[in-house]
Amino acid sequence: MSSQFKLAGEIPFYALPTFYDTRQNQDGLGGMFTMRGISRNRIVANSYLSANVEFRKRIAVFSLLKLNWEIDISLFTDAAYIAGTYKFSTRDIPVEILRQNFSNAVQMPFYSYGIGGYLIYNTNNIISINYGISPNKQLGNNGLYVGSAFLF
Repeated sequence: MSSQFKLAGEIPFYALPTFYDTRQNQDGLGGMFTMRGISRNRIVANSYLSANVEFRKRIAVFSLLKLNWEIDISLFTDAAYIAGTYKFSTRDIPVEILRQNFSNAVQMPFYSYGIGGYLIYNTNNIISINYGISPNKQLGNNGLYVGSAFLF
């Protein structure tokens, strides 16, 4: 679980899609490191809360080619809630684009879910494959992510 809040002043529009973490700086919420299945940088705001829940199960442990191997599978959900919106002028945006891309609806939590697989050899070498799905098609349809370490 993490959060990011604006304490005072105004955040420049170009800095909104930046997710600050002690390990790395990523772009905004969405994509491989924050919300799998939601398009990268799709969610931007002054303040937000985010969380991840993942259930992993080891399904195989074996030795092959003098290496120790493990295979794990997982089910996950990633979620975020916008705690502080960013106000900007929409006067120069055509009405058709406003209808397609902007909403004045009450803020609801955003979430995605999916399945993952992990191939682990010699304990510290991990190949991960995750497939995330977004139920809100405005945020993205799905995403396939292949990495070389656990994502969370």
